[in-house]
Amino acid sequence: MKKIFKVAIIIILTIVIIKIERDFKNKDEFLIENVEHNTLNPTLERDLEPILKGLIGKNINKIDMESLEKKIEKDIRVEKAKVEKIGYNKLKISLDEKIGKYYIQYKNKIFLSDELGNVFGRFSEYSGKDFPIIIVKEEEDLQKGLFLLKILEELNFLSDISQVEIVDENLIKITLTNGVEIKTLESIEKDRYFKVIRLYKKLQKEREIEYIDMRFNDVFIKEKEGKDGK
Repeated sequence: MKKIFKVAIIIILTIVIIKIERDFKNKDEFLIENVEHNTLNPTLERDLEPILKGLIGKNINKIDMESLEKKIEKDIRVEKAKVEKIGYNKLKISLDEKIGKYYIQYKNKIFLSDELGNVFGRFSEYSGKDFPIIIVKEEEDLQKGLFLLKILEELNFLSDISQVEIVDENLIKITLTNGVEIKTLESIEKDRYFKVIRLYKKLQKEREIEYIDMRFNDVFIKEKEGKDGK
């Protein structure tokens, strides 16, 4: 009988504690008053505003932090989101925005993309960044530009590139930051770029180069003064 009595007491106490805890957590003191976040791109901040404002007035104890993080991360511009409680009625949201690497110009519109070509922003949102531009006429041409820029990056030449234009199957134009143009093809291998870049760096100290055409067996160089050379 004593054992039954003890079990009954434990059950009653457990129920009372659960009720007290539940009632305590539902108090108005736990309603969210403020949601802090780090500085964001103005457009991203505007688009996330409905989510952030929607948290105000909700009970902080009923917020599923993991679900909220995943909801925020659905925005293609967000790389990572972390939600934390600050005290009993405030939330702190830390966001890592995706890092751009290239601009992509397609059908007279310019977008920002990561190194894989995944578009996540418009030029108007991220203007002023010092990224190479890939100009394409067809979507399938994008991988050609990305592949070429990857080669140039491996050769430590990416910072010299202003834009890459996929003209057609017979011509890809690389424009350097100083205006010099390099004409190339998709089929040209990395070793040839290494040789042409080394040649360019040597010649630019002595001549004003207009363009370099590396599509043929012999590299053709045209100087701005109108002089041609091989």
